[in-house]
Amino acid sequence: MKMKFKVSQLNMLEDCGFLEIFLPFYVILSYYVLPAVSSIGMLIIYMYVLVRIIKSILISNDVVYVNKLLLIFVVYAICTQPFIFMVYGGFNSSRLFNLFAIIMMFLVICVCTQKINLDAFFNVYLIVGFICSIAIIFQSLQLYVLGMKVYPIVLLPIDTSSWFNGGTRPCGFFPEPQAYATYILPLLYYQLKKHNLKWVVFFSISILFSTSSLGIIAVVLLFGYYLMSSNTNKVFKIGAIILGLAIFLVIRQTTVYDYAISKILDIDITNNTRLSRWF
Repeated sequence: MKMKFKVSQLNMLEDCGFLEIFLPFYVILSYYVLPAVSSIGMLIIYMYVLVRIIKSILISNDVVYVNKLLLIFVVYAICTQPFIFMVYGGFNSSRLFNLFAIIMMFLVICVCTQKINLDAFFNVYLIVGFICSIAIIFQSLQLYVLGMKVYPIVLLPIDTSSWFNGGTRPCGFFPEPQAYATYILPLLYYQLKKHNLKWVVFFSISILFSTSSLGIIAVVLLFGYYLMSSNTNKVFKIGAIILGLAIFLVIRQTTVYDYAISKILDIDITNNTRLSRWF
């Protein structure tokens, strides 16, 4: 199966701004934790927003539009949080940063939602998602075919001791398979809406290769939704049914998915909240 990027997709990259290029990398960088500002990804977003606000005030005089209901919620949160902190032990540096984070996230939403070109963003997202999926598939072949241990691909020299380190599951550029599945699912949904069957097959297979239980459940639900949708193309429906049957047969014939399937069949609300409450 040949995966091609259209000329229009590649040309649109020339018109991309910072957000269109950075946001597909943001989720990956968000796992590189910093002690004060959550993560490297969040730090970069904060810096961008502050630069945009300063530029708007001092140079361009751009208007930043604010959602009134969101503003009311933020004011409410800032007013009530100190009382909650007092009940649970008073202020400290981390709780003070929580108040700062509420304000910053409000500014992030106000600034970023007005500056992003969604078409350009999804073109960059598609390329980055493709690279991440290739890493998962390559590690799967190393693990399941060659019998080699595989580990997360670390891009920055930051403590990753909390990442999965068992060597027995493909993680690619993420700390665990579930993190990859969570990252790629919106892109799979986008390709489903556009009826791009080749990309749907590719991303579905890559999620299955990750053996993420959450990813498997989400893929099944997404396919089920589109098969029941009256607006879905008949050819696409047939292709989805064939793909689903093929995936089912592969899973039945291998032992790779025994652990993932057993987790799905034995969901325990008290011990496996990510599967029971993920949606």
